[in-house]
Amino acid sequence: VKAADLPPMQSTPQGLADWYGPILCQTVAASGANAISSGSGVLVSGDGLVLTCAHVLQGPDLTVVISEGPWAGEYSAEPIFVNEARDVALIRAEGLSSTRWAPVRLSEIAGRGERLVAMGNPGLQGGGSSVGTVSAGIVANPRAERFGDTVLIADVTIASGSSGGPLISLEDGHVIGVVQAVLREGLNDGGISASGYSC
Repeated sequence: VKAADLPPMQSTPQGLADWYGPILCQTVAASGANAISSGSGVLVSGDGLVLTCAHVLQGPDLTVVISEGPWAGEYSAEPIFVNEARDVALIRAEGLSSTRWAPVRLSEIAGRGERLVAMGNPGLQGGGSSVGTVSAGIVANPRAERFGDTVLIADVTIASGSSGGPLISLEDGHVIGVVQAVLREGLNDGGISASGYSC
């Protein structure tokens, strides 16, 4: 792997947005000509494997759209792995072969307070950019209990349509999580408060 195909270490949000732009994608689930749901995703292998959320795959016909860079185009896709309980999925974009893909940190969990960026909503600008939005924040809790499962909570602004988009560490450029949901401002039924949108 050439150095240009590795994400920058100790980077800035702009630096990571530039590097990730060509491998960030929009996922579209449709039934015939009718789009049912859409979300975000990121390439995690050179043969078209895309990491996203299970809940954005609500239609029988899947498409992956990359809007910029050498792999720009629309690709038919099929599910490879779907875990609805953890709301994570891998889909394969047929015919997509790339020399760049996102490394996923599997060896250790994110650290409390670790700086990160969230990327997503590539359809925001009408297909003009794969990185529809990028925002910076921190890992608030790497091991929070929610609905009987362990999730990563990040203090970061999330745009609608970003479900399935990557959370990327500013320390090593690796994907450390996937945008799943936002918490609205206020108190929930259990008395847990949120001061705004967070992932």
